[in-house]
Amino acid sequence: MIKHVQKMSKKKATLKDLQIRVGVHTGPVLAGVVGKHKYSYDVFGLTNTVANLLESEGEPSCVHISDTTYELVKDNGLDIGDGKQLDIGGAFFTFHTHLVKGPPVRRMLKGPPVR
Repeated sequence: MIKHVQKMSKKKATLKDLQIRVGVHTGPVLAGVVGKHKYSYDVFGLTNTVANLLESEGEPSCVHISDTTYELVKDNGLDIGDGKQLDIGGAFFTFHTHLVKGPPVRRMLKGPPVR
């Protein structure tokens, strides 16, 4: 998503200041269809709230991830830096975050390229 927005903002002058922030948290959610006349699918729960907070507190053109998500992706070769401490509801819930700054780092392969 971030690369697409950057690509679009280079192509069109009206989008030159367009930036995107992404927040990702891993955990359980409750999802369902709500509404009587106009149906809408929605996701609820603390996981959704944390992801929303990560997005709103993140830096433009970066993916802001929770420590829980970091533990799942840390060995995938992503360029991940430290984020900050975030609080939900004051001292109710505090957690450390990380910023994914770039795509996976290409690993060097031994031997000639396969054709």
